[in-house]
Amino acid sequence: MPYLGKGAWDGTYNGFSTESEDNVHPKTQVSGDTFRVPLPNPGRWFVRYSIEIEAEGKDREQYSHVKHTSTLVFQISNERKKPGAGSH
Repeated sequence: MPYLGKGAWDGTYNGFSTESEDNVHPKTQVSGDTFRVPLPNPGRWFVRYSIEIEAEGKDREQYSHVKHTSTLVFQISNERKKPGAGSH
């Protein structure tokens, strides 16, 4: 069953920044079962989605909330920078 509640996503690609949490797409709140990620550059992309659930009952004695995170890493290829060799 798809998750239909609230969550947040952020994303970046390899080479955008060397600083932690300095993402192309900063944290964005969403709800429902679908969100779209603009991919303006080629490269190896990292997209993270997370939800937070408040602890209930006796669990509140140990923690205030649970955070579930899912990541997707994929590559958008670019064109060759140099012409390919005629043969191997």
